[in-house]
Amino acid sequence: MRALTFVCLFALLGSAEPKNLLPRAGSGWAGFKTGSSVKLKLVQIPKGQNARVTIWTTTLKEVGAKQLTLATVAENVLQMKSEQKTIVPREGEAQPGEKARTEIVGDEILLVGRKRLKCKQTRTKLRSATGRRVINDWIATDPRVRVKRVMQFYDKEGALTQSITMVLNSLNETRTVAAKQIPCLRYRFLMRQKVKGKPDIEEVGTVYTSRAIPGNDVYMDTKVRQGGVALMDKRLHALAFTTK
Repeated sequence: MRALTFVCLFALLGSAEPKNLLPRAGSGWAGFKTGSSVKLKLVQIPKGQNARVTIWTTTLKEVGAKQLTLATVAENVLQMKSEQKTIVPREGEAQPGEKARTEIVGDEILLVGRKRLKCKQTRTKLRSATGRRVINDWIATDPRVRVKRVMQFYDKEGALTQSITMVLNSLNETRTVAAKQIPCLRYRFLMRQKVKGKPDIEEVGTVYTSRAIPGNDVYMDTKVRQGGVALMDKRLHALAFTTK
């Protein structure tokens, strides 16, 4: 997650093909052309304090053979602006400097509402000089959709520092973005962050994603707490987007 890492999804190709609801590769940007963009708004409300608002626009600047270049311009409520370029892999999970290995774990039936979906579980292990990540995905074949994802982050000593779990609980949602009805998937979201000598920080809530929007992020509503004590409410909205 972007501070928390965190991470998302999804066209009939013909009557014989299962519907593809999988998240786009490249952090949600693969398949879009240069100039595509999304504008997001994050509202953070710390307990007992005024809301903090940040708005940013991310644009796909370059499509390479193996990587994508994104440019993000952010501004906060004081209209202070900053710009940052990010390189993301066009396919796969490995960031620059990481080595990845993926294995098939097996098959499992998972429930989404009352629907039983047969899923294949895969495990991707990524290692770098600063630590390692382990990503477990449960992918259904009909429709093609990520039903569950569990990500674990470890420091270079091997200690678990953070985990993120997303579980699909609705296949048929819509959200309005710039007066357009966007088909979405709805996930339950849980992030746990280790704090030395203190209770874990937890972020719990709901995430809406759609492969129709660059970056996949549509809406997020979460609450942050530590040891059962509320720390902050957070809401992320997609305000507008363009596709090329």
